[in-house]
Amino acid sequence: ENPGWTGGEVICVFNPPEPVTYTLTTLANPSEGGTVSGTGTYASGTVVSVTASPAVGWSFTGWSGDLTGSTNPDNVTMNSDKSVTGNFTQDVYTLTINYEYEDGGQAASSYVDATMNVGDTYDVDSPVIAGYTADQLNVSGTMPAADVNVLVVYSANEYTLTINYKYEGGGQAASSYVDATMNVGDT
Repeated sequence: ENPGWTGGEVICVFNPPEPVTYTLTTLANPSEGGTVSGTGTYASGTVVSVTASPAVGWSFTGWSGDLTGSTNPDNVTMNSDKSVTGNFTQDVYTLTINYEYEDGGQAASSYVDATMNVGDTYDVDSPVIAGYTADQLNVSGTMPAADVNVLVVYSANEYTLTINYKYEGGGQAASSYVDATMNVGDT
């Protein structure tokens, strides 16, 4: 017997515990390299898929923080607050300019720049070669997300050769000779 009990109904109220949640923070390194999905608050035990999406001209290189490796997408099990960073590197592309004569022979040394990134601009003057004209005096543009190869072709300049035959005193000795298709090096 309970001395303070007078009988009657007993009601017990149980409040369930608050669900345990954890926060997942995702970052991109560097921020211009791309994006990483998955940021949010999740119930304990939730398996969250995180995906790294590189920007144009960038590549995903791996995870750091509470996720390692380079599997993409990958999963994180939420059993504590977590931070995951997707790491990116900027892609490098090559600009190559070849200089050739019309017959395919090399006219000048090639220009090569193997350190170009997407969006870089280039502006390269073609070499001057006596007696020849380049089909592109200047090669310029903005680097895309790919290697760029340019061919500059040199054509022989044509000259008109005119020979006038005159006497020492100034009179014409014979008809003039005209050859309108002479190139540098012709004899």
